[in-house]
Amino acid sequence: MLRETPLPPPRENQPPAAHIDISTRFWQDHLPIELDNGNRLQASEKIWGSVAHTIIAIGKQRGWKVGKSHGTLSVSSFSWVRSWMRLMAYR
Repeated sequence: MLRETPLPPPRENQPPAAHIDISTRFWQDHLPIELDNGNRLQASEKIWGSVAHTIIAIGKQRGWKVGKSHGTLSVSSFSWVRSWMRLMAYR
């Protein structure tokens, strides 16, 4: 049976601390489970989620506009990192 730690529901305008909490939980709680199960693809998704939430938290702490619209810091700007990580999961 898989261990799970539920994450809070996604919300707009979360404070930086909430993003750091989610990032830490992806890294410390969810990633080891996926690695133990041999699921490298899901493990790479947990790493990506952790990195994405850290980037968002840093941006918010520095006062950057963080969002999905043009002219803001968007995690999708780093989509090449996610693609690379998924490729590495299949090696």
